[in-house]
Amino acid sequence: MGGAAGAASRFLFSEINRRFPSLPFALRALDEDKRGRLGIGEIVTHGLVQPFPVLTEKAGELVAQFKFTALLTGTGTHCITPLTAPFAKSELSITDPELNKLLQTSAAPAKKKKNKKDAKGAGEPDAAGAGVSA
Repeated sequence: MGGAAGAASRFLFSEINRRFPSLPFALRALDEDKRGRLGIGEIVTHGLVQPFPVLTEKAGELVAQFKFTALLTGTGTHCITPLTAPFAKSELSITDPELNKLLQTSAAPAKKKKNKKDAKGAGEPDAAGAGVSA
């Protein structure tokens, strides 16, 4: 990083770290727009920030986007926010049975069934050894 672009990118990177340490931001939110636009290219090239993708769809295509919060733990992935939006209504519906089946699947991991021992035999001595003392 050298010259005017290098100075602008260093200034911009320190401004981003100070004002937006872990959150997304728009270039228009920065105070000095010209310095920001000059330095952002170099910062992106060096991988210091990542651009947020703008999502578009093709003409005539149906697109749905779902966002949820997930916890990654040692036992698996757990969805902690619901994927359904009861407040969102649509005139359209999905008629493809394969897609409907996919939408009905859970993001939560499948629970493993534990082998349960017979309640009578757990922790009790055998009938053969009952009442025998050495």
